[in-house]
Order: sequence, then C-alpha cells, then structure tokens
Amino acid sequence: TSTSTSPVPGSPYAITASNAAILDSSNQDVTANYDILGYNDGELTIDRRPLTLTPTTVSRIYGDNNPATGTYSLSGSLVGTDQLNPTIDLSSVATPTSNVGNYALVGSNASFSQGDANNYTLNYDNGILTVERRPITISANDASMTYGDAMPILTASGNNLVLGQSLQANVVTTATSTSPVAGSPYAIT
Repeated sequence: TSTSTSPVPGSPYAITASNAAILDSSNQDVTANYDILGYNDGELTIDRRPLTLTPTTVSRIYGDNNPATGTYSLSGSLVGTDQLNPTIDLSSVATPTSNVGNYALVGSNASFSQGDANNYTLNYDNGILTVERRPITISANDASMTYGDAMPILTASGNNLVLGQSLQANVVTTATSTSPVAGSPYAIT
C-alpha cells in the first residue's frame, strides 16, 4: 500500500480492487445483476515533487571574490518533516575584475538535512549578485624641497586599491620653487 508520503523510488505501487458493489442511480445494490469475471490490478505512479530555489540577492565590493554559499527563497512545499539545509552553493560569471553592476547569481547543490532528495525535483532560478563600488580615500602625499630648488614631483596615493591597479591623480600646490620658507607647509591638493 502507498500513502501520501510514500517514497518515489518505490513507485509504481500496485492498485488492487476487490469486493465490488454495483449501485444504481438510487444507490440501490444491483450487483446480483452482474457476473464479475475478475479484478485487474493497476499501478499508482508517484512523481517527484517540484521545488524551485532562488538565491537571495547578495552584494560584494569591486575587487572582492564572489560569495561561495548563500541563502535562498523556496517555491513549492516540502512534505511532512522533510527539510532542506539553509544554504546552497553560489556561482556567477562575475569575477573580481567585473565592473560595478548586477550579474546573474546561480544556485546549486541544495541538500536535505532530513528526508529523501529522490522524492523531489530541484530547480534553480537565478538570483542577483550586485557588485558595488569600492570605497577609497585619495590622499596627496607629503613632499619637501629646499628653497630655490626645482619643485618635487607631487604624488597621491589611495588607501584601498586592488587587483594591482594604480592611481593617477592631478596633484598641485600653490607653492613655487621661490615660495618663502615662512609660509611652509603649503597645501598639496
């Protein structure tokens, strides 16, 4: 016999008929008017229950790696005490060098903490990976020179550069090679 929670791998299950009664439109037993020659068995096929998992939208900063796992929303229902683990594997075409923007986030490898995965068909919809701007502070580097000498090359640096990227900035000062020492230090911007 099968129940509403019979496993798919045992399918198909036998269906048998016996002790039939034939009733007329008034619900009166008219079985005596028939010669029941036999009963043929049937089969009950149990199909897998479909579930769709969609990765929860996640974000990361430009230059960082994509998250390897994440949570999801579930469309469809689990039966009885069956339970999925709360995280799935995540992947995306986005790489650390991908520009700021939205990218498809693909889920995979959901697993059951309780129940039999063979009773379900797991489908995955894409979620969204958002690559956000990397915060950076650009600072003019301090410099020094001797009064009357040529102006030094003025530079700037960034505190949060990644991926071997370098900074080019327009760095200026109001000082000249003949600016008086008494006005020092001069702002570099």
